[in-house]
Amino acid sequence: MPLVQNKTDADYVLAESTTAGTTAVYAIAPIAGMVVAVFGSPATAQASTVTVAINGTTVAAMGMTLAATAWATTEVDLPLAGTSAVYVNAGDVISFTGTGAAGAAYSVIIRAFT
Repeated sequence: MPLVQNKTDADYVLAESTTAGTTAVYAIAPIAGMVVAVFGSPATAQASTVTVAINGTTVAAMGMTLAATAWATTEVDLPLAGTSAVYVNAGDVISFTGTGAAGAAYSVIIRAFT
């Protein structure tokens, strides 16, 4: 299936979840753009450190520590300009890998290039 080719200034949200904290979860960027924010929420009251990578390369600015409170959402906002901005291309694989034994839900917001 071809990737999305429309050119809008819309924000796209990708969401995935896992039932085991150490299982990697993957999402594929449908468009080229900038990562606006990433979110994580543990399924149980267990803390977890989450590593986020793009195409297998860890992006330290996107990492997060989830609180030991079930469904408490952690948000990491990213800069939209400068050398700290995080860019993706259509088809890039974004992975979330947690250290805790519990499952979690993750999402990422990508702002499309116009």
